[in-house]
Amino acid sequence: GLIINERVINVPQETAQPLVNLLFDEISNATEDEPTEELRESFKFKKYILLTRTFVEDDAEPAGAGGGKRKRDAAPETVYPRPEDQFFHKVSKMSFQWKSRELGDNDDVDSYQP
Repeated sequence: GLIINERVINVPQETAQPLVNLLFDEISNATEDEPTEELRESFKFKKYILLTRTFVEDDAEPAGAGGGKRKRDAAPETVYPRPEDQFFHKVSKMSFQWKSRELGDNDDVDSYQP
């Protein structure tokens, strides 16, 4: 099954776990409740593909308040916009990331023409 995780803006974080549980409950129920065997079988997924967005903080940060040496050996930190994404990443058997196009100083969504 393919899941694209994009929670609606202003939906509280506390609802994430119940919503995810509900999604998997609905999929499970569909394997029993659908009217035809063909439809029931179509919901018996062996694997899920979950697409989500993460951010990687790879800028060096100051080591101390004095702004002395910078940490350059630290691994880039992955930032998850939604807590459920971090959970899915931890329990996944496989994951990968790709870098999207970076916006420059003068780039803006409004400047793109179809």
